[in-house]
Amino acid sequence: MATNLSISPAKAQEIMKRADGAMAKLNKIRGKTEEKVGEVFKMVETVGGALAVGYARAKWGEVTVGPEIPIEALVGAGLSLTAFLDLPGKYSEHLHNVGNGILGGWGTLEAVKLGGGIVLSKEEYERLNMPKQTMQAQGEVVEDKPARREVNALPPNGARQTARETFARQEQSQDVPVERS
Repeated sequence: MATNLSISPAKAQEIMKRADGAMAKLNKIRGKTEEKVGEVFKMVETVGGALAVGYARAKWGEVTVGPEIPIEALVGAGLSLTAFLDLPGKYSEHLHNVGNGILGGWGTLEAVKLGGGIVLSKEEYERLNMPKQTMQAQGEVVEDKPARREVNALPPNGARQTARETFARQEQSQDVPVERS
């Protein structure tokens, strides 16, 4: 028994039209997906740059180059300038994103300092929040004076300093105890 597999020209035209419509829909979905994935990459690069700044500052403290230029500002500006000059070609946008993240992270840390605050490392934070009993068990002297918070974390000469330097200065001074919540 022979099967007739012939398709009329009208039927073939209809199948081709449906296939073209399906391909157009797939291309539209692909275009939107590429757009969204591109936005996710931008976000990851920018936030990753800011996270890297925060991690590096917590791990190594403030690192400066030359006449007190923070390394974060130098690297962020360098990446952005390289991208503005279009030196990496098609990858310029990625350098812009990472550079913007690094500059954003550095700007946030500088804003905290300008506001009179300090950026604490994990160890410093835990030490401030340590209960008195634990501190006494570790051999630290705990004063029973009421603690108050120092408003300005800068030393009398106004120079910048790390959180460790601030705590050391405060602990040496009997007049300004550090608040331990």
